[in-house]
Amino acid sequence: MFTVYDFFSLDHRRCDDAFVGFERALDGDDWGLAEEQAGAFMGEMERHFSMEEEQLFPLLTERFAGATGPTRMMRIEHRQMRALFEQLGHCVERRNARDCRDVAETLLMTMQQHNAKEEGVLYPMADNVLGPEAEALTLALVEDA
Repeated sequence: MFTVYDFFSLDHRRCDDAFVGFERALDGDDWGLAEEQAGAFMGEMERHFSMEEEQLFPLLTERFAGATGPTRMMRIEHRQMRALFEQLGHCVERRNARDCRDVAETLLMTMQQHNAKEEGVLYPMADNVLGPEAEALTLALVEDA
């Protein structure tokens, strides 16, 4: 069975890899590549957030009212990260390495804490609540990707 945990945790790793690509470009002082990698990273994150916000969260809260609080918190954290994406984009446009590193450090810490909550609580809850629907959801998401 392909679980919510399996699918979204793997997708977290894909987003993390994109972030590492941005950091490497920044460390190499290659602003063209840094801009490209920042765009790729933010695109991966938006794709991930959209799958959660448009597919997983609504289904989970429909099946289990107790999921409303956790999904609301995840949406709040998504908004916080989107604000950091915007800041990161401005830093890259200005070619300000120090500011980029500061925002990237805050973003990394935020992502790590967020992912730990999702992987430790939300995704296992989803697998438990959704049962066989979890596999149907993840298979549909794989097909859409």
